[in-house]
Amino acid sequence: MREAYQQRGYAGLPPELPDTIRCLLGRDYNLCSRRDLREGRLVDDDFPALSAALADAHANIGFADASEGSRGFFQALGLKRLTSIASAPRLSVGTESKPPAWFQSRHAELILNLIGREDFCRAVDLLAYAHQRESEGFRAISRSELSRRLSAIQRIAFVTGVDRIYTLGGETVTVTTEAGALGDHIALRPMRTKFEFEQSLTYALAELVGAVKVTDARRLSVAILPLLICETSADMLAYLERQGLAQ
Repeated sequence: MREAYQQRGYAGLPPELPDTIRCLLGRDYNLCSRRDLREGRLVDDDFPALSAALADAHANIGFADASEGSRGFFQALGLKRLTSIASAPRLSVGTESKPPAWFQSRHAELILNLIGREDFCRAVDLLAYAHQRESEGFRAISRSELSRRLSAIQRIAFVTGVDRIYTLGGETVTVTTEAGALGDHIALRPMRTKFEFEQSLTYALAELVGAVKVTDARRLSVAILPLLICETSADMLAYLERQGLAQ
């Protein structure tokens, strides 16, 4: 099957082949049809933690055997990504715990002061708008709403766990994650390093901006991360200009 996919490449399946023919290889070696692919029962695994939970729950969803030689073939068929069909999860947060040993109160003060600044809000708003232009389906919240949400964050709390609960493929599964924004605070699991802390923090901020899908949250998180090392408004402006954005 893999050799056939490599030979067909970006030509995909022959158009005269019926949609119900099972000829698409899954990672579990089961075969699916083009109809399964179109209806989201065969997808590309771009969220390993969620796919593992779905597999353990025996959900009615398979993952394409997208080896290197098969990538063009599955792309031509319009293979959907797991993150594109996963609905917004429900957040579940554990009890508060001690911060990691490296974390000091000044870290929280610096972050909270930054989040509350108007220039930070403007920068995040511009980054969200830029992402909206490139990502179908993503809609950023208004700047006034973003300002309200950022201003509402008063503390950073470390907790025993942050879980996201998804319903997909006829099953409800739980995926352990690192952070979540909860109204007046951001909850995070204890991190080993400051860099991991900042990565998780910006993921929570991306969700706060309106990124309910994992793909949107990932990309926005990466875009927001450099803002955490900007010491002045001029630094932020220089970063935005390099992204082709203007205040």
